[in-house]
Amino acid sequence: MIVRLGIPMSPTSHADPDLFTDFPVSIYDGTKAILISTRTVMGGRNPFLGIAYIVVAGICILLGALFTATHLIRPR
Repeated sequence: MIVRLGIPMSPTSHADPDLFTDFPVSIYDGTKAILISTRTVMGGRNPFLGIAYIVVAGICILLGALFTATHLIRPR
């Protein structure tokens, strides 16, 4: 379950979440935890992964075009 707080909060603001035990975890020795993060739906704030995806996609497109041209010029 993910909950997103849609209002901006200052470092001194206070939030009181209501936690429910609708999903028992004791039957399989599990635990419950709360994760507080600054991640967004599109990922974190570090653009490295997005840039890496674009670079790898560009290399794949170039290699695909190169192999297609090589096959069309000199087929087996």
